Amino acid sequence: MAYLGTLLFFLVITMAFWLLIFLAMFIPYWITLQVIDTFNPELGERLFGDKKA
Repeated sequence: MAYLGTLLFFLVITMAFWLLIFLAMFIPYWITLQVIDTFNPELGERLFGDKKA
């Protein structure tokens, strides 16, 4: 029964690790796209499509 605690611990640590990897890759990508859209709207429209906001 004690192995369930260890299994749960490793499950939580693994999920946290993959979340950290996802955020480390997604946030710089998102910031880069925002900077491109801010400083060069024509290129942003070509990359993202037409904005309706």
